[in-house]
Amino acid sequence: MKTLKDNVVTTFLAVSFFTLTAFFFSAMNVHYINIAEFDFTAKQVAIYLIIFCIVLTVLITKFVTFFKHKTVEKIVVLFLALGVLVWIQANLVPWDYGVLDGKEIDWEHKKIYGYLDGGMWILGLLICFFKSKVFYKNARTISVAFILVQVIFLTITVSNAPAEPSLKSYTISEDQKYTFSKDNNVVFVILDTFQTDVFQEIIKDDPSFKDVFDGFTYYRNALSGFPTTYPSVPFVLTGQYYENKIPMQDFIKEVFLGNSLPKVLKDSGYEVDLFASRNTVLYDERIASNFVKKTDIFINSGEFLRFLTADIFKISPHFAKKLIYNHLTKKQAEKTAIDQFFEFMDGIKKKAEVANSADQNYDKGSFKYYHLIGIHPPLTIDENFQIKELEMTRENLKKQGIAMLKSMELLLEKLKKLGVYDNSMVIIIADHGLGTDINLNLYKRLKDSNKVPMKEKGTALPLVLVKPFKATGEMKMSDSPVSLMDVPITVFKALGITGDFVGRSMLDVSENENRTRRFLYYDWANQYWKLEKRYLPPMKEYFVTGFSWLDSSWTAGKVINPVTITN
Repeated sequence: MKTLKDNVVTTFLAVSFFTLTAFFFSAMNVHYINIAEFDFTAKQVAIYLIIFCIVLTVLITKFVTFFKHKTVEKIVVLFLALGVLVWIQANLVPWDYGVLDGKEIDWEHKKIYGYLDGGMWILGLLICFFKSKVFYKNARTISVAFILVQVIFLTITVSNAPAEPSLKSYTISEDQKYTFSKDNNVVFVILDTFQTDVFQEIIKDDPSFKDVFDGFTYYRNALSGFPTTYPSVPFVLTGQYYENKIPMQDFIKEVFLGNSLPKVLKDSGYEVDLFASRNTVLYDERIASNFVKKTDIFINSGEFLRFLTADIFKISPHFAKKLIYNHLTKKQAEKTAIDQFFEFMDGIKKKAEVANSADQNYDKGSFKYYHLIGIHPPLTIDENFQIKELEMTRENLKKQGIAMLKSMELLLEKLKKLGVYDNSMVIIIADHGLGTDINLNLYKRLKDSNKVPMKEKGTALPLVLVKPFKATGEMKMSDSPVSLMDVPITVFKALGITGDFVGRSMLDVSENENRTRRFLYYDWANQYWKLEKRYLPPMKEYFVTGFSWLDSSWTAGKVINPVTITN
């Protein structure tokens, strides 16, 4: 006859197996698979998860002890079955639902997942119910065996995981986000994916936009370094090409601690505030004034809930996933790039100010870096700032583009109202182009050879607008052959900072120069945002001599494979 002590031990082990499987082992795998997605480290969240599992296990075990043995037997086997089913769901049938970022999932075409894992759950629970005595007898052995197996696999996962990104050790202060120096500002805005010919088409349709960019030069013969954001931001802020020789995050650390634009300015005494895309810059107090070292182990409750929701989504059968996603995941994903864009506009309107003369951080000047959505797909905002789903058409690209330009008008007018416009250098660029058809009629009415695929050439054509200090007058258009690698030295020369820097100041490049620039193209997949993808895909090298829109200017070079492939 089973004693109370036997029931308690068996119950505790079976419930521990379930809680640890569902809320520790599975959750830790969620963390390591998405190591760049959450703002806490594995050590931080492991403490929370262990405490959560212990408390939940003790409470359930205590509750179960109030029942008679036959009922205890059924409950123990139920938790045993749930533990096994959760383990299978998380490890053997982790169906692909794409990126869980709040966008709609095509549930209708994934019904087969529900029939398969739904049948598995029903069958598993029925077997355990009718064979409860057998499973109860072996509950301790099964529970301990599964826990040990998961410990082994988690250990392997941890040993193979990439390092925690630097972001997790810092908080990003927004206290000075809209505070400018009275005498000396460099204001740097990236409008993501804004292809240069889309901009030229907008100002051709509505020439009044030229008046917005008072003192600016529009460099339409510009070239980006890469076709996507991940390596483009380091390229813009350091002038250095990523060559697939070392892991991407190691490269970011190395180049940002070198002659990067933010580090040199911070070392020179400037207030440097970066509001960048996640994992595209090194988070370190040596890089930016608004990177503040974390001093506690506490986790933001909203971030922890988002993390637990991702875990629960992973371990649940298909039809439960739909409920979880629609009622929790989508709501937690509401702070999109569009939300951040509206926050930026609201901040410029209500919070923009000139630093107090007593604030010594602004004695030398300030550098502000903002990364906004630009015309990055999906298109979700029209020219009147109305949020709506827009088809990927040329006209809709221009509609969202117009909204972005209006936001820049708001920024520039605010700088003028604050009396700091003349004493500011303003750089508005795209990190790369979209890769859509290029409107060659804006340059010359001719046909191109189409030897370079449009998706490759288009991603190399970023918007570049530069207003030097004290510059005024109607916006100029220049065909000078510039590259995004020239951004740091353009700023350094304007500020009188000397050093061993790459590239040329855009202000010194003439239109008749026969300059060769370099572009590295690759086919992107969102999985490369995950840090376990330590390298970028194989990159196709191009050299561009002449006007960047024309195939005749392009020459193919070598293919640059990740070093892990060549070894």
